[in-house]
Amino acid sequence: WLAGGHNGLSNAENPEQPETPYNRVVELRRLMDSYGLQAIPIILAGGIWEALITTAAGLTVAIPSLIIYRFLTYLADKSVAELEFFLEKFVLYRNRNFKQRADS
Repeated sequence: WLAGGHNGLSNAENPEQPETPYNRVVELRRLMDSYGLQAIPIILAGGIWEALITTAAGLTVAIPSLIIYRFLTYLADKSVAELEFFLEKFVLYRNRNFKQRADS
């Protein structure tokens, strides 16, 4: 897998010449080591932490939304079934009345 474009370390990258992610991580580690940040894993884990937080926030919205959607779908299906039942009874009653009128 190759990626091109801006990696946050320099503006000198060419999107036409993609690199492997491993080279980017090695370059990032060298830069961190030059600033004395080699023993601080939270810097690399910050992106993962942010992804976990946004995933949890998304699920906090998605799960109740799904429950409400399922409930409303259930109510709509129930209403449609009741309407079909009553319309079927009405049509049968109406047809029976027309047959009785035609016979008399």
